[in-house]
Formats: sequence, C-alpha cells, structure tokens
Amino acid sequence: WVHSSDNHALMVRRDRFDVDETGESRLNSVGEEGSYLDRYVNWARLRDRSSGRTVLVLNVHAHPVQTVQMARVRALGITRLVAVVRELDPKLAEPLVLMGDFNAGDKESRPVFRDHLTALSELGLADTAALAARDASDVPNANSLNKLTAQVAGVEVAKVVRRTARHVDYVWVPSRTEVSTWQVLSGPGVRWQRVRGERVPTWPGIIASDHSPVIAEFTFG
Repeated sequence: WVHSSDNHALMVRRDRFDVDETGESRLNSVGEEGSYLDRYVNWARLRDRSSGRTVLVLNVHAHPVQTVQMARVRALGITRLVAVVRELDPKLAEPLVLMGDFNAGDKESRPVFRDHLTALSELGLADTAALAARDASDVPNANSLNKLTAQVAGVEVAKVVRRTARHVDYVWVPSRTEVSTWQVLSGPGVRWQRVRGERVPTWPGIIASDHSPVIAEFTFG
C-alpha cells in the first residue's frame, strides 16, 4: 500500500511492480475558497519487473457536494493537479494512469462544474469510459455514485442499483491509449427482482460504499 495524508491509498502488486518513487501534493487546504478539508493527490512511479518500463499512477479524491462554492474548490484542485502532472511527466512521455473519485460528472456541462473535463482533456488525457471499445458493466448503465438507493416507480428504494449512465469516478489515461473495456462493477452478486412492479437490479448483501468501483482494461502504446 502507498498511503497519503488524505487517508486514501494506491494498492500495488509487488510481484509485478517495484515502487521506484512516491509522493503527494496538496490540492486544497482547509478554509481556502470554502474548502472544509485538505485534499491531496498521491502518486507512485512503478517499475515493471519484467520489462523495466515505468508507469506513473496518481490517485485523487476531490471534494463532494454539488454547489457552486464546492465546484470552485474542485476547480482549484484540478488546476493544481494539472501542474503536478506536468511537473512529474511534462510531455506524458511515460505511461500514466490518473484515477479516483472526482465527485464531478462525466456529462457535466455547467461552467466550473466541468473544469475537470476541460483541463484534463487539454492536458492530453482521456476518460477511459469514452475510449473503451466495450462497456463491460455487470448492470448496464449503472452509476458509479450509487448513493445506496435508486428510484423505482417514483420512490427511492434502498439497495436498488442506480442506472442513469453517469459516473463521477474515473480512470484517465493518455488519449492515445487503446482501451478495450470499461465498467462499473455494481456487484458482485447483483440480483434482479421485482420491486414496486418493476424488474430492477438489487444488492442482496452488504453494500460496501455509496460509490461502485470503476474498472478499465487498456494497453499503452
């Protein structure tokens, strides 16, 4: 585990990679622009034991809450994130993966709220969901922010999978990367059943989080 001050981490397969270098940078500070938490990007430069190639992996957890003030906090963090990436890998010369909970939508169109989409695209990165040849989600159109509930016949029902094809959790890679699959993993163990007269996917057991994992399979050039 590669930990950071923000209590989130990168998990590395040590049988495959050596950890050459690690670090973190603060993206937001308490009280700045209304931020109520310090936020960081933590990163690791990994070396493939068989090929000797390196890959730069970064992890972000941005502020939640969909208000203009919090959107400005996230936008400030994105500006600093771009600066960190440019310092670590100025021309995206090595394989790079940027992932995490950005708490900002993939289809966001409002100014400031969509700054992550604009800034990371201009940096030369792309959302793997947009590049993927196939969506392999176990529940079609499942949201990554599941909120532990979904509407069924106009009523919020616990443990029903949300399906409005939105995600706020990302795996970003250089835009030239070949992405074979992308998915939201709502399970394992999702069960389809009738609720309020509709057939819907549900979690039969404990839900681990109000976010579901996003997984991408890709090949670097």
